[in-house]
Amino acid sequence: MAELKNSIVKSNESAAGADGVYYQFLRHLPESCLHTLLKLFNNIWTTGDIPPSWREASVVPIPKPGKDLSDPSNYRPIALTSCFCKTLERMVNDRLVHVLESRNLLSNVQCGFRKDHSTLDHLENGVPQGSILSPMLFNLKINNIINSVSKHVNASLFVDDFANYAEGKHLQHLERTIQLCINNVQKWVSENGFRFSVSKTTCVHFHRQRIYTEPALHLDGQPIPVKGEAKFLGVVFDSKLTFYNHVQYLKRKCLKALNLLRLVGHTDWGADRATLLKLYRTLVRSKLDYGSVVYGSVKKTRSKGPGHYTSSGPSYCPRGLQNVTY
Repeated sequence: MAELKNSIVKSNESAAGADGVYYQFLRHLPESCLHTLLKLFNNIWTTGDIPPSWREASVVPIPKPGKDLSDPSNYRPIALTSCFCKTLERMVNDRLVHVLESRNLLSNVQCGFRKDHSTLDHLENGVPQGSILSPMLFNLKINNIINSVSKHVNASLFVDDFANYAEGKHLQHLERTIQLCINNVQKWVSENGFRFSVSKTTCVHFHRQRIYTEPALHLDGQPIPVKGEAKFLGVVFDSKLTFYNHVQYLKRKCLKALNLLRLVGHTDWGADRATLLKLYRTLVRSKLDYGSVVYGSVKKTRSKGPGHYTSSGPSYCPRGLQNVTY
């Protein structure tokens, strides 16, 4: 019963599935109904027979920001499933996570959907869309991809965002090393029913030379484009690691948020100080803090942008920061 109640409490206010039942309904169930629901869950767990209506989902396409809306691939399908089913799945997921984490069964480089892991420390798949269990099932399915990474190559994995990288003094040697790693990973991917998106794959050559040769790498028989920068988990990495382009990217995002603060921060009818500080921390400061451990080494001359637009915003932002607790 404790697991059932905990699962209901942890649920957020998501939309109802095809059955039209919301979590709010489950939160107001009397104790007798909770016992009946728990008995149903135990019966489903024993027999493996899930009600057909729980297998149905209402799929809502959400457009990706800044993408061509005429291209179907630029929509993110959101599957709304039964809240009854998600409550049961959350109970199963909590047990599954406990077993995986307590026995160290997940790779250390996999940080997606794990407690005490983040993007600072993504492949088509066959897991059930909209399911509470989907993230952890995906982690299990892709977990062994790390074993295919070559010895002298490092790798980072956040759900299905995969990156491998190597360092050295000789470009030709690095090129062969990384290409061998790509071939091994591609073989594992094909054997396990996944597929890399070649169009979303990018190579960045980090160097300090003014005159240099770009590496030639291939994925699935197609050349991987070499670009001067790439965004990985929200941070823009340029070939010189100056992070200037990331600072400009932050500037554009924060300026939009500050304009919103100006709109709601009118001295006569605007929001109160506490509300404005919460908005500032959520909409502006959070963007600056995220990834700062990575791009924090940027030169002051290049970081003038964020400092400038932060101080040029509404006067309540700088004053309010004196009272912000981190």
